[in-house]
Amino acid sequence: MSNRSRELVGIVLAATIASIALTTVVLAQDVAATSRALTWGALFLGLYVIAHVVVRRTVPYADGALLPLTAVLTGFGLVMVWSASSALAQE
Repeated sequence: MSNRSRELVGIVLAATIASIALTTVVLAQDVAATSRALTWGALFLGLYVIAHVVVRRTVPYADGALLPLTAVLTGFGLVMVWSASSALAQE
């Protein structure tokens, strides 16, 4: 498996983790899960797959661990903002 293939697998894993975390936050705030969390998860995955394609074409020798790491950190950041903004809005 090449570096770029591992990068793509890491991005899919990061998007899955971010989607699960966002769904958990939505379920904690609401009784029923809405399609918002899945829509944001799909958008997140789509944007990072586009970033993967751009990186693969423009800088083929770049480190394959940086983009998935960035995706994980971005996903957790978005979940924290989503969680905090909802809590602040209720006060």
